[in-house]
Amino acid sequence: MKPEQPADREKCRLEYLVEPFEEGNPGPHVLGTLDILQRHGLEMTMGPFGNTVDGDYETLTSVLPTVLRSAFEKGASRISITLTKSPADPSVGPFSEAVGPAPSDDPVSDEPAVWNQAMIGLARPEDIHGAVERIVAVVETRMGGKLGDLPREKKQAAVRILDEQGVFLIRKSVETVAEAMGVSRITIYNYLNAIRGD
Repeated sequence: MKPEQPADREKCRLEYLVEPFEEGNPGPHVLGTLDILQRHGLEMTMGPFGNTVDGDYETLTSVLPTVLRSAFEKGASRISITLTKSPADPSVGPFSEAVGPAPSDDPVSDEPAVWNQAMIGLARPEDIHGAVERIVAVVETRMGGKLGDLPREKKQAAVRILDEQGVFLIRKSVETVAEAMGVSRITIYNYLNAIRGD
């Protein structure tokens, strides 16, 4: 029988996006978080949809408030975070005690991530499938409604945000966004052309 891992050494993944975000030109509000993480022995990987940090539960949850505070103090306007428990054993440790065990029949459902009695994000097993739908859901929250219900100007603004997040680099993303908006793929391409000045 494998010995239980101490709760404070339970592995987690922190994924976060600090806005405003300009690919290839991270500002001090992004680079400052990198410095904090490195000082705590954590390595951040920058990606087109956000930053990823793997580490143990205790270290990640203790450094998170400092990361958030630093980013806002250095100019961040918005921070989206997801804290995910390692999929090795979804039923052991303090993280699962806070959010409950991951449902076995629905591996991509969101669970509230609670820390210090406050919801800090959503927990989700690692899964690359449905990435576009998840990003669309975040944008819908930000825009205050379903993409299909938004007026034309807000749909264009939503496409701009999705483009800035790199969504349209994902295969078949134009079709997915067009369906969510209730418009044709040509309309999405027209929005993108206008945004990019093509």
